[in-house]
Amino acid sequence: MGAIDWHLMGVLLLGSLPGIVIGSYCAHRVPETALRLVLATTLVVVAGNLRRMNSIGRRFLPLSSGPTAH
Repeated sequence: MGAIDWHLMGVLLLGSLPGIVIGSYCAHRVPETALRLVLATTLVVVAGNLRRMNSIGRRFLPLSSGPTAH
């Protein structure tokens, strides 16, 4: 196991906790169909960005076949 970066964890929590509170507040007040549409759209956009970044990385960065001896 590796070391825990407590500073990074604190920064991530500062950003995620307000999102959790706001999201749970809105989830009860937004119609289910609209909520599902927003979640599906978010997933499609994130997947598209990951796919685009993966194709850019393959074009410019050679894939490593494992550790190399120096």
